Order: sequence, then C-alpha cells, then structure tokens
Amino acid sequence: MQTLLSKLAAQFALSERYRLAVLRNHAVFAVIIGPLFAVAGNSLTPQSRIALGLLPGFPASMGAALTLAGLLMLVGAYRHKRWATITGLALMMSWYATFGAGLSVTAIHWALAGGEYPPPTAVYASFVYLHVANTLRIHLSRVMTRQDAP
Repeated sequence: MQTLLSKLAAQFALSERYRLAVLRNHAVFAVIIGPLFAVAGNSLTPQSRIALGLLPGFPASMGAALTLAGLLMLVGAYRHKRWATITGLALMMSWYATFGAGLSVTAIHWALAGGEYPPPTAVYASFVYLHVANTLRIHLSRVMTRQDAP
C-alpha cells in the first residue's frame, strides 16, 4: 500500500510540474506574440476584421492585453503570486475567447453569404482559438481551486 501511495504522490508531483511548465510556456509565448500582434494585426484580411475591427484600438489593444496576460502569468509562475497567475490566466483566456468569437463572426458571415469555396481561414481558426480559450479555462479552474498553487 505504501508503494502505491508513493507512486501516486510521484505521479501527482510530475503532473503538477508539467502543468506549471505548460503555463510558463503560454506566458512566454504571450509576451512574444502580444507585441507582434499589435504591430502585424492590421495584416488580417478585411473579412477577418468584420467584428475584431470594432474593438477599440484594435490591434494594439489586443496585443497589449495579451502581453500583459503573459507578464502577469510569468510573475505568478516565478514569484509564486497566485493573484497574478489567476489574473493573467483570466485575461489570456478572455483574449483567446474574444479573438475566437471575432473570427466566428467571419465564419458565420461567410456561411450566410453562400459559402464560396474555399472557406476563409477564420472558419477553422475560430475553433482553434476557442479551443485554446477552453484549455486556459481548465487551467484557471485548477489554479483557483488549489490554495497552494502559484
């Protein structure tokens, strides 16, 4: 029985380290992608900007939000500040959900307009971004339920 408990404890520690490594990875890439998005976000096709272009200060505001989310998550991960991890995760999850929803508007517009072939990239990209938002939601719920989480 003790061997089983030891193995379970080791597996839990390994999975927790993996989860933290994934969060750090999200944070680092958010800090890299955020400024790039702020600069290059205008290169999105006009169709992809149907809804996203309505956001105030787009694309700079979206780039700044993603960068801030990444910085907060890095503070949370390396300084063990739970509030920073939660805030950064919530902001990053909101960013991906907003971007995914904005691209979904493009996909719906495409479908209602007769769906010429080939479909715009937004049709599948919206699902990719919404999937990432959902994954971040799972991370966020995990951090919020753990009192000792960074």
